[in-house]
Amino acid sequence: MAKKMKVGDYVKVKKPRFISPDEGAREREGQLGIIVDCLEMADGFLEYEVLFENVVDWFCDLELELVSEV
Repeated sequence: MAKKMKVGDYVKVKKPRFISPDEGAREREGQLGIIVDCLEMADGFLEYEVLFENVVDWFCDLELELVSEV
């Protein structure tokens, strides 16, 4: 079972395994960032706001890989 990610964790954007309506995952594939916010959606999945240098973007939990936790 994967560890739950949280604000402050260092993450990497995974290579998309499915056709995503969100192009953010494709544009940022392989990039590293820090989680700055987290929301639980109505369907129970988590969405994470990730900071990359001076840009933030939202990703579902399946699009991120934990690199280092706080």
